Amino acid sequence: MLKDTIKKLRTEQGLSQDELAERIHVVRQTVSKWERGTSVPDADSLVALARALGVSAAELLGESAMAEKKPDDLAWETSLLDERITSESQRLVSCAPSNGRSSARRLWRWPSDFSSGCQTSSSHM
Repeated sequence: MLKDTIKKLRTEQGLSQDELAERIHVVRQTVSKWERGTSVPDADSLVALARALGVSAAELLGESAMAEKKPDDLAWETSLLDERITSESQRLVSCAPSNGRSSARRLWRWPSDFSSGCQTSSSHM
């Protein structure tokens, strides 16, 4: 868990909560809350925390280093990613305009669009 990882890495490096807080520009109470699990760092703080502790943000969140993964695990993860890419590509093709013209107007999507299929670019303007 994140709270355990933060405390473990901090103590392994001989840092107090105050010292770690100073390095990432937060107050000691914030580090204490993270270590107790009563709050979690936002994205910017997570990146700063990872840098200060000398690990990646993924490692802080519990992802093991790639070197520790077994080839079977990597193959499985790769196949899942391939399926997701194929599925998203097929969805995008089905959402393409049928008038033969390319629609480069909308290269981004609102988060709500991902669950509701194809939408026009005017739906969020």
